[in-house]
Amino acid sequence: MRTIRLVLYTLSFTLLFGCGGSHSPRMVTPQLTPLRLTVSVPHRQGLPSVTKVIVKVTGDEIDGALVFELPYNHETHTASGTIQVPNGQDRYFLIQALDANGKPVCEGKAGPIDIDPISNAPITVELWPSEERFRVATFSFNLLDAIPNAYRGIGRIRVCYSPFRDGQSPDSGIYPSEAQMREDLTLLKPLVIAVRSYGVTHGLEKIPAIAKELGIQCLAGAWIGRNASENQKELGNLVAIAQKGQAEKIAVGSEVLLRGDITKDELVALIRQVKQQVSVPVSTGEIYQIWLDNPDLVEVCDYLLVHIFPYWEGFPFEHALERVQAVYGKLRSAYPNKPIVLGEIGWPSEGQTYGQAKPDPVNQRRFVRQVVEWANTEGIEVYLFEAFDEKWKTTHEGAVGAHWGLLMSDRMVKPEIRKIWF
Repeated sequence: MRTIRLVLYTLSFTLLFGCGGSHSPRMVTPQLTPLRLTVSVPHRQGLPSVTKVIVKVTGDEIDGALVFELPYNHETHTASGTIQVPNGQDRYFLIQALDANGKPVCEGKAGPIDIDPISNAPITVELWPSEERFRVATFSFNLLDAIPNAYRGIGRIRVCYSPFRDGQSPDSGIYPSEAQMREDLTLLKPLVIAVRSYGVTHGLEKIPAIAKELGIQCLAGAWIGRNASENQKELGNLVAIAQKGQAEKIAVGSEVLLRGDITKDELVALIRQVKQQVSVPVSTGEIYQIWLDNPDLVEVCDYLLVHIFPYWEGFPFEHALERVQAVYGKLRSAYPNKPIVLGEIGWPSEGQTYGQAKPDPVNQRRFVRQVVEWANTEGIEVYLFEAFDEKWKTTHEGAVGAHWGLLMSDRMVKPEIRKIWF
């Protein structure tokens, strides 16, 4: 078997079929931004005697397979007809060119593709032999009309960025180098609009400047803990970052009240201290219930930086987005005039089950897509948790702590996430 990168365009997409021949391949010039799938192609020799092309569609809620037969025209090297695919996630396509005996002589696979509701979609498959013994099959129907949501991807997003690599952690005092953080942010540059950081000492204060240099917005955060002296160092650097114009928003601490590191009055005092010295919006990051229970904290902040994790509440994946929407609705109703930023939201790809919440790479991909599309529709600023897997977090969260990233700790995009992000 050969594995070939399939490029799916919004106006057409191309499959490479393993068949032999002597002519030059006929390729399709991309019209819009390319979207990618992977297709596995069996290699066969000899020019086949194709009589028809079969398109089979499978996926959730499809009983068996939908099968569409397209007659093959030898003069034009095409098979044309109409298909209708029901909407839903993870639709798989198998395209087979058959001989007179109904035997497949070449085939290609594509998917999963997420489909929005469509009506009948005209489709044309073109077979062209080449010296490399591959054929090109082109689906030349208008995906903008027929499949409005067929792998357009989630586009550039906002992510939470903690730069600790394998063997590094704030617990051990081993921090990433500036070169490593620059490497990370350069990798993220084509994928993200903005990053959220969590500390501005021990070299982490360089993140906002690097991000700005690369054209990435930054929500910079100071790490607030139990050590008052260290807290003031963090705040001093955070103020300097804001004054230099290296951050669009800033945050004084993350889940400080949830951990109980300082009191609410102490946190409010630190926020006011920072607000007196900067002109950018200031907040602190907390889970949604703390915001609902503390209107005086809301009052002192310029915006709410809210953390929502259906996983940690034990919700099954099937109700995760519904839970996020319900929580956001409560906050919006409670504080109608306060800007709300979802500062942490995600789903783990591996780890322990928590209540009815099961980590899973497919569900992580689905959750990310659902959240991004909902947030884009509603105009909500969202930071996905998180950019990279971090192994050191298993000490605090168990196995699941190491698997929240969209990319693995080796800096490779997770296979399921790659389907919607590239």
